[in-house]
Amino acid sequence: MRSSRQLRALVKPPKAPAKLKREAKYAAYIRSAAWKKLRLAVFERDGFRCTAVHRVQTVLSFLGEALPMGRPRLRRCLFVDETRTGAGLVADHTTYARFGHENLEDVRTLCRSCNALLTKQTRANWANR
Repeated sequence: MRSSRQLRALVKPPKAPAKLKREAKYAAYIRSAAWKKLRLAVFERDGFRCTAVHRVQTVLSFLGEALPMGRPRLRRCLFVDETRTGAGLVADHTTYARFGHENLEDVRTLCRSCNALLTKQTRANWANR
C-alpha cells in the first residue's frame, strides 16, 4: 500500500515549463479588461483600419520562370471595419518590452490576414537566426 505522500505525488501535476507559464500569462492578459481597453483605444486611433504596409513586386511569368519587373512598391492594406466593433481586426504588439504596461505606440491595428502573414514572416526570421 502507498503512503499519502506517494499518492499526492501521483495526483500532483508536473510543473509547467517556462514556455507554458509564459503562454498562460499572455492568454490571461489578453482576456483582461486593461488589454480590452487598450485594444479599443488602438482601433480608434487607427480609425478601425488595418495599418499594414506590404512591399509589392510586379512579376511576369515567362516560360515557367518568374521575372520581377520594375521596382518594388509599398501598398497599404485596404481592410476597414465599417461596423467599428473591431470584428476582423487584431491589436498586434510591435514590441513586448513593456508587456502588460504598453504605450499606445507599442500596439498597432492589423486585419487577421495581415497579422497571419506578418507573424509567419517574423517566425521565419527568428528561425533563420
